[in-house]
Amino acid sequence: PGEVSHVEKLGRMFFLVRRSTGNEENWRSQYNEGLQALQQQRYQEAASSFSITVQEARKFGREDPRVALGLQGLSQSYRLQKDYERAEPVARQSLALFEKLLGSEHSGVLPSLENLAAIELGRQEFGGASQYYQSLLSMRWRGTKDPARVDPVTVLEKLSAVLTAAYFRDAPLESAFREFDQIISRAPLREDLYAGIAQGLFRVELVAEAETVLQRG
Repeated sequence: PGEVSHVEKLGRMFFLVRRSTGNEENWRSQYNEGLQALQQQRYQEAASSFSITVQEARKFGREDPRVALGLQGLSQSYRLQKDYERAEPVARQSLALFEKLLGSEHSGVLPSLENLAAIELGRQEFGGASQYYQSLLSMRWRGTKDPARVDPVTVLEKLSAVLTAAYFRDAPLESAFREFDQIISRAPLREDLYAGIAQGLFRVELVAEAETVLQRG
C-alpha cells in the first residue's frame, strides 16, 4: 500500500498502478460523501462529512492538498447555509493553503476565489466581492506573456462599450471599437478568447470588426 508500480505497457497504452492506503480510502470516502450531500443540498450533512475529511487529510500533513480540498468543501457547505461567519475564515484557510501549494496564479485557486467572492456577496460586502471577481477575471482572461501589462477588466469595459454602441447603432461605435482594438493590441489575452470575442461581435453584425479581432488573435 502506498507504493507505485513500474510503468507497464498494454497495447498502445502505458500505465502505472498505485495501491491506496487505509487512510487514503477513509479520506476519499468522506470527501465523496461530502460532495454527494452538497449536490443533493443536504448542507448540514455535507459540513459534517467535510469536517471529518479535514481531520483525515491532516494525517498526511498540515499542508497536504487534501486538507485544502476539505476546507473548501466545508466552507461551501457553510456558505450555502448562509452561515457566512463560519464560511469566511475556513475559505481563507483553503485559499491560503492552495496558494502556498500551487502558487497564487495557478488555476487551482479559482474555486476558492469564487467561494470567497460568493461569501462577500452574501454578506453584502460588495467592495470585497468586487476585488475577488476582478481577480477571477484577471486570471481567466490574461495570457501568459507579460500578464501585468493590461487589466482584463479594462478590456471587458471597452468591449461592453462596443457592443452597447452596436446594439443601439450609436455614433460612438467607430471610436469605441478603435479604443477596444488599441487595448487588445497591447493585451496578451488567453488565446482562445479572441475567437469568443469575435463571435460576440459577429452576432451584432460587426463583421469587419470581428475579422480584426481574429487577426489580432
